[in-house]
Amino acid sequence: MKTGESTSLHAVCSLVTLFFMMRKKIWNRNLLISRVDNIFIINDKKFVKFSDISKVDTGITTGNNKFFSVTNETVERYDLSQITLPLIGRSAHAHGIFFTEEDWSVNVNKGLPAQLAYFPNAPLEGFPEGHQDYNEQGVESGQSEGYKLGLRKNWYHIPSVYPPDAFFLRINDTFPKFVLNDLEAVSTDTMHRIRFFEGIDRRKALLSYYNSITFAFTEMEGRSYGGGVLEVYQVKQKKLFYLISMTLMKVPRTVCCIVLMIL
Repeated sequence: MKTGESTSLHAVCSLVTLFFMMRKKIWNRNLLISRVDNIFIINDKKFVKFSDISKVDTGITTGNNKFFSVTNETVERYDLSQITLPLIGRSAHAHGIFFTEEDWSVNVNKGLPAQLAYFPNAPLEGFPEGHQDYNEQGVESGQSEGYKLGLRKNWYHIPSVYPPDAFFLRINDTFPKFVLNDLEAVSTDTMHRIRFFEGIDRRKALLSYYNSITFAFTEMEGRSYGGGVLEVYQVKQKKLFYLISMTLMKVPRTVCCIVLMIL
């Protein structure tokens, strides 16, 4: 075996060992032996960072999720359909490794706040009557009060809204979730937004993430709140490694679905 291959194998085996160690409640990286830190410096082309293939941002900071995340009932009552966007409001609203129109429709039909009220950055007086009514009742009920809302020219206009290529859930339970956006949906700051660089095969990136090695890195870089809850901060998420073990060929959607079934 070549020296480089031996080093890579040693690192991989060490990571797998760490994964099972952390399953025994050893979550804090500072409690691990100093030699473990060397694993994070792997000079091997099989490992890349999220920041090597994408731009990672926090989700949308609405300033008041209760007001801006609306149900279909609210949309119909105030005639908001022209200014709403498909929304993943919480981690539990993502059901698989793809977020599709069908998934979103399930959330809407359940009465979940699955739409984002995205009002234009313009004077309220020019809004349709229903839009004015919704904002006025928000003011009357104190929904317009808040630090971030007070910094805006128009409190009801949310900045930095765009549909990303994928979502990385900030709060995870069973396992860390990396979800491709097949709907042009948006998310609140309960998730991180990922935009892949040009030429990156997003399905290949998805498959490359779902493995024990990456899960181990994720757990070491994340923060545990106990009870099986893992939080991954945006700044930390840029550091996450994952194993590239596939060719540059396009990956069929069916292959990705098979991986989810295995998980």
